[in-house]
Amino acid sequence: MKPALLSVPRGRACAILAIPVFGACTTFGSVRSADVTRGLSVDAAITVSTPPEDVAWFWSYGCVSCSRGIVAADLAFLWGGGAAEGPPWFELGGGLSGVHPYLHGYVQVDRGPRPWGVGARVGLSNGIGSWREDVLFGRFDLVLGEGRRLLLSPTLFRHAGNSPNGANPGSFIAFAQGVGYEVRSEANWVAPYATMVLGQVDRRSYGRVVGGRAAFLVLGFSMAFR
Repeated sequence: MKPALLSVPRGRACAILAIPVFGACTTFGSVRSADVTRGLSVDAAITVSTPPEDVAWFWSYGCVSCSRGIVAADLAFLWGGGAAEGPPWFELGGGLSGVHPYLHGYVQVDRGPRPWGVGARVGLSNGIGSWREDVLFGRFDLVLGEGRRLLLSPTLFRHAGNSPNGANPGSFIAFAQGVGYEVRSEANWVAPYATMVLGQVDRRSYGRVVGGRAAFLVLGFSMAFR
């Protein structure tokens, strides 16, 4: 009998927590400016990947082996603050990448003509098995002109956990290099971007061991509102 992977409840959660176009449940991180926005802001992103081969198993509901593009959304509520002049500035908050909640922290180290900083997302359980996502990232801006910037975001991404019945443990660990082009006003900005993801799959499904490397592209569009 074909094993019934307990990804069906996870699929129901996607349907509940995201509208259909956002139903695939992860963005693999996002590309944003290194500059911290003071006060409360809302950041959002929409992404779509090329087919990532076996990596798709972690977000493909009801199939044992399939590869399809992953479409997802990210939404974060952030608060930024710091000294009136000079670094560091910091950003704290939380959000949802697909159906994976996280806590967010970021420190802007340099506020000069080439601002940069480092941060992390600590994944939280969404109550569907033990799946969670953790992200370490850097942000580097190259100012191209008035209101225009090139954004660089190297990222370490880890998705790991187990299905609710404990029979399908696995992880996907990857390095992702994102490049974006930002156009901004005083407080709001938009940035189309592309991210190359290189990673390692390690999972077990009812005794079957699956492993290997994966490389795929993620295209995204991020924006911020104050």
